[in-house]
Amino acid sequence: MATSRSFVAVALLAVLFVGAAQAATRAPPPRKAAGYSSLEDLVSKRKDLSIAKFIASQMPEWFLGMYDNFNGTIAIPTDAAFEMYVDIWGGLEAFKGLPGRYLAYLMLYHTTFDVIAYAKDITGLNHVETGLPGYQITVAKTSHGIVIASPHTIARVIEADVKVGKGVAHIVDRVLIPFEPATAEYDFSPYASLGDVIKAVGSNSFYAAMAASEEGQAILDSTELVGTLALPTEAAFAAFAAEVEKTGVTGPALEYAVYMILGDHLNLAHAFDAATIASVKEAPVGWNVTTYGTPEGHFFNVVVNATGLYLKGFTSAKVVLPDLPVGQGQFLIHLVDQVLISEATAKALKLTP
Repeated sequence: MATSRSFVAVALLAVLFVGAAQAATRAPPPRKAAGYSSLEDLVSKRKDLSIAKFIASQMPEWFLGMYDNFNGTIAIPTDAAFEMYVDIWGGLEAFKGLPGRYLAYLMLYHTTFDVIAYAKDITGLNHVETGLPGYQITVAKTSHGIVIASPHTIARVIEADVKVGKGVAHIVDRVLIPFEPATAEYDFSPYASLGDVIKAVGSNSFYAAMAASEEGQAILDSTELVGTLALPTEAAFAAFAAEVEKTGVTGPALEYAVYMILGDHLNLAHAFDAATIASVKEAPVGWNVTTYGTPEGHFFNVVVNATGLYLKGFTSAKVVLPDLPVGQGQFLIHLVDQVLISEATAKALKLTP
């Protein structure tokens, strides 16, 4: 019986570590998988869940009993997803040495009890209560597929609707990490800075552009900043960079243009969540907070309609994944599908007639 429950925890352990998807990459629809009679059946037949098998043996008995008759939805990362994040814990051996109680909290965070959610049932943006009291995940169906977000990482469903006994599992490609999932003794905040989250989301080109200046690098590294970032997906920023390269502009002129455009993605005064942004007509942006709301200030018009939340200026972008917090949430990131350029920046760079 203990062995059976260990396997149950294994699959659940996978749940825990729902990971961060690179929302920047347009992904094909998740493929459907064959069903399994139980969680034990699933993890024993999947060679890519070997790390989860180990974790099961570390689970306390009182916790395993909760999953004897699992009837809900779980997200299961592959071994590759675990291997991408073990450095957060100091390597694989250190990860394996984490206390069973800590792993149990993580497992609860990636479990939804008594709610069976198939891919076809997921529409729009959903804030879902997890098995860890007081903690939510965000589940959304986007142009990049189904994604699951925590305060620190985003996972993409790469294999949907795996029938497991009475419940369902979704295989994901990243490890999802909650903040403060355990007591202060096991305080866990690997993504405390803006730069950490940008890299976790996969927007490496935007990170590199910010890091090119001392001011940008300081913002990336800070754990104390308050503010909001509209973060272009990797695909969006890479496409923008390719177009800029075609212009042949180099040197100080290029550096100035990039600096201005990066500023159009930042508000360094307040952490505005998507609901707050949707409630106003204009969103102020820029490196200089003293210009916000003034005639010299840069801003985007806010448009909300049946298809989503948009920021409109010289260029426009749709928010594809909102409210990704940095650290304790004093800085919020909203993933957008295009690089933003305000009308004021376009005028300064002579992009308009």
